[in-house]
Amino acid sequence: ETAGAVVGAFGCALHYVIKEDGDDLGYEDDYPIENVTITTGDYLFSRALQQGQFKSVWEQLSVQGEEVTQKLVLNYKTLEAAVEGVVATLNMVACDNTGQVEAGVRGHTLLLSGTFLGGNMCLVRALVGMDPNHGCVAKLSCRCKNQMVADIVAKALM
Repeated sequence: ETAGAVVGAFGCALHYVIKEDGDDLGYEDDYPIENVTITTGDYLFSRALQQGQFKSVWEQLSVQGEEVTQKLVLNYKTLEAAVEGVVATLNMVACDNTGQVEAGVRGHTLLLSGTFLGGNMCLVRALVGMDPNHGCVAKLSCRCKNQMVADIVAKALM
């Protein structure tokens, strides 16, 4: 459990009874199926903002909402892979054309928006970079009107 959001993997199997024609009892059988994994991203719905709107909504949430910041070391070899991984893990949408990394840069600012379960809009600003000593590092800030949601989203990559 991550501050109120249940995450984890669950084993699954299909249990059933096979009956032949005229057979009332049949026999039980099992068929294993893939595990079900629930992540923080499953609680988020990507919600795009209009081009250029991120900054104004971000500033509004600084006054009316809560902010949680997390510093992380990420397990990615390239900046491009890290940006794609953050977007995929959080299941949010990149705003203001920040989903693409320019070639040859050592750092990138990723702006994300989405709606957490219950209609809680959240915005994320992730500063992602490649450090020669630590590898891929990030500073992720999440703003939301709900403190618990901001905390859950900010810790999703831990």
